[in-house]
Amino acid sequence: MRNKLLLGLTLTTSLTAPAFAEQWYEVGTSTIEIALADKDSLQRAGNTAVMNVFHGFEYGQGEGSSIYYAKRKLEFNCNARQVRQLQIDTFDVSHAAMQARSFDNNWLALETGSAEEAASAIACGAAFTGESYTDPFSASDDYWDYMYYYYGDGSSAS
Repeated sequence: MRNKLLLGLTLTTSLTAPAFAEQWYEVGTSTIEIALADKDSLQRAGNTAVMNVFHGFEYGQGEGSSIYYAKRKLEFNCNARQVRQLQIDTFDVSHAAMQARSFDNNWLALETGSAEEAASAIACGAAFTGESYTDPFSASDDYWDYMYYYYGDGSSAS
């Protein structure tokens, strides 16, 4: 009986635990965000590449300042240095998914020094470097915890 109970609890726990198969790598930071790119989502075809990019924000963003995380599927035109958003999922401070949001998916020029520019370099052929993370929420939270511990409000980081 005890073995059946233990087996049941183990199966229940494994079914409810989050499954993160992705490998996320840091691609950029600023005074308000950290961006991570998902190596396993990268798909290249000709001059374009599609990849998921996760953003963790220091402060809430958007209407009501309630968005603390965003997972975006981005398409990059490698030759034209352009990016467009194909999908966005937003999350609140407790990592809970938020209501779907509308967005514009027009091609935009990559801004110099942006997280999108860094992600584009990787999507278009540069190597992933640094430590990989399986959970972008934890990686983002750990980053902001580190920044607060060493810099106070996080704004003194370079």
